[in-house]
Amino acid sequence: KYLVSEATCTEQAIYYKSCICGEKGTETFKHGDLKPHKYTDVDPNGYYHDAVVWADQNGITKGTCDGTTFEPDAAGTRAHMITFLWRAAGCPAPKSSEMPFKDVENGEFYTTAVLWAAENGITIGYGVSDIFAPDIICTRGQIITMLNRYLGGKATSTENPFVDVAEDTFYYDAVLWAAENGITNGYGDTDTFAPNITCTRAQIVTFLYRALHQHR
Repeated sequence: KYLVSEATCTEQAIYYKSCICGEKGTETFKHGDLKPHKYTDVDPNGYYHDAVVWADQNGITKGTCDGTTFEPDAAGTRAHMITFLWRAAGCPAPKSSEMPFKDVENGEFYTTAVLWAAENGITIGYGVSDIFAPDIICTRGQIITMLNRYLGGKATSTENPFVDVAEDTFYYDAVLWAAENGITNGYGDTDTFAPNITCTRAQIVTFLYRALHQHR
């Protein structure tokens, strides 16, 4: 009778308690079922569930196909990653419309995001400075590096928890920062990060969710 907030896919509905006479009280309680998730392929028990809900509610992802699927296990491209990060940042307008990358055309869903990322040093190209490679699959090492550049995080310890992250790699400092801040717990085994493995869409939004919640 006294609804405070409707159920979501992560929280039950909240109601005010009432006394025996039926009058509304001040205490609240949760009751009922969770609302079904809009994405039919998102496992309610998946490690990425809350991250996908957050990304959807904040306009970071609009899903795939007709908007009823998310495709969590699909490979994420560099275009996807930079667009998710740009949306999470609030879709800031770049100061210049001069594109530094010859393989990014005007009018693509990621064009403005790439302009913004380039201006802010989040991406410096792929291999050479005038190539962004939007359709190349994003690796776990790349996404952590982009997140680190955006947030400007620094690890306070030099202890490396992962046996497959070498000190002379471009992602070394970023991975140490991510591990220290709970953004990554490793890949399968707790002592590996798998920096060169394909980063899935589920992993991308999960990294984003953890990183941005740590720096609110």
